Amino acid sequence: MFRLRGFKVAKGWEDCDIVLPQRQTLHAAGYDIAAAEDVTLLPGSKGKSPVIVPTGLKAYCQPDECYLLFNRSSNPGKGFILANGVGVIDSDYYNNPDNDGHLHVLLLNITDHEIHIKKGDRIAQLVFQKFLIADYDSATGIRQGGIGSTDRPSFASPEIIYDVDDVLWPLVDRVFAKLKIPIEKETDFNFNTNPLLSKQEKRDILAGFRDPQTFHDMNFYYGIQDLLKPEELGARVFVNSNSYSEAIAQQKRQQLRKILPNLSEDRLTLNVITGSANKKHIRQHAFAFVDDSPYNIILSDALMNILPIKNWNNTTNARQMLLDSGGIIIEPTEYNLREIIQKPNQKYIIYGKDLNEINQIIYQAVKLNKERYD
Repeated sequence: MFRLRGFKVAKGWEDCDIVLPQRQTLHAAGYDIAAAEDVTLLPGSKGKSPVIVPTGLKAYCQPDECYLLFNRSSNPGKGFILANGVGVIDSDYYNNPDNDGHLHVLLLNITDHEIHIKKGDRIAQLVFQKFLIADYDSATGIRQGGIGSTDRPSFASPEIIYDVDDVLWPLVDRVFAKLKIPIEKETDFNFNTNPLLSKQEKRDILAGFRDPQTFHDMNFYYGIQDLLKPEELGARVFVNSNSYSEAIAQQKRQQLRKILPNLSEDRLTLNVITGSANKKHIRQHAFAFVDDSPYNIILSDALMNILPIKNWNNTTNARQMLLDSGGIIIEPTEYNLREIIQKPNQKYIIYGKDLNEINQIIYQAVKLNKERYD
């Protein structure tokens, strides 16, 4: 059947229970758009930037159509508005090679207190619209990217995102040691398919990942004390981690706040996820993203994607998976940071020996990047 216009779930969000938008009444013009994850909007009065809220959706329409994102009438009463007034999205944004046409809503908190948006909360309305062109129009350009593709990020204020588990502390090592399973058995970035592990061992390992007790007294890697050092150079450091329960998220939060007291609350995101939706959705166009999992790295569009070397993420299969995502793997002894930061549209993948070395790589890259704008 020929499709005129409508919605689909964006790539990477298939297992996240995304509900396709609906109109609420027979003659309504707009389709209600909901948040795909929990988000906190900090008070605008404190000078905080607008927040990009993912929807997990993409929308398609005809070449002579576009779709517009408007405030819902209830938005101002709830204390937030669309930061860009009205969002205009072209038909060729759909399925673009950069982000698959994933719709995001840019929200601004207009109150003096935090606003907590829950997954499923309606935050905007979308209207499909025909448009007209001028007599002298001769546009022939082809879209090559996603959000802001005609004005790619300059990294003047670079964003750096760190995962927690097996990046800031050794979760897998702790669980394997507790179960008395030799860590040498972990040779697959997806332990569920690891032939060296028995079915019972896999069940026990998963139980360990879901046990809040595992996360008591997290023994952070050496180097965590320097995590925020790039902020001295104007960068912004974020910590984004998935947890199987709110209890685990709170354990992480308390210990991260203790060891990193200067990490602002709006830069600490601890998502509660299910086993079937363990995917990280990071901020777009980051300068650097640090994660141990190839699954998360392939979803990233960051310039520098850095993995601490583990048995399970440095295999032939893992590396092929990363290459297939469009990234260029740079060996630790071969990278040229000055050359990397001059290619903001490329995706680089670097293996780091440990957190301390990764911090040094990022700090030097931020320093070189800063020289470009000073």
